Amino acid sequence: MEKSIKYYKNMIVTREEVTRVGADWEDRLKKTGKAGHTEVVVSVIRKHKDFDEVLLKDDPLFKEAMEATAQVNDILTAAEAARLWGLDSSTVKKACQQGRFTAEEARKSGKNWLVTVEGMRRVYGDKQEPGK
Repeated sequence: MEKSIKYYKNMIVTREEVTRVGADWEDRLKKTGKAGHTEVVVSVIRKHKDFDEVLLKDDPLFKEAMEATAQVNDILTAAEAARLWGLDSSTVKKACQQGRFTAEEARKSGKNWLVTVEGMRRVYGDKQEPGK
């Protein structure tokens, strides 16, 4: 994923894929081929005349800007997400019901659960490769 920059009202929303690593990253890289786990980091900056304000995730404007700039491909039904990650759809639905996803990562729409790709990566890791 390349760094994504979107503009909403007087805010700049940045999405960027990063790899979180620990002190043992070199050992993990040798053993697993991965230094850490990948996740999407989102930041929202509100522009003012004389300064820039970094919004915190619990700020209602942060959520509004995220929703307004989300790409359709970043949001999946629980069934779509399960298929992409090689899971049973009931596994993803149960995770939604049990609160394993944050409010920004999952919500119910009618009878369906909707989850974000970044939420799936946080909860289940990277997608499974076919045949592995």
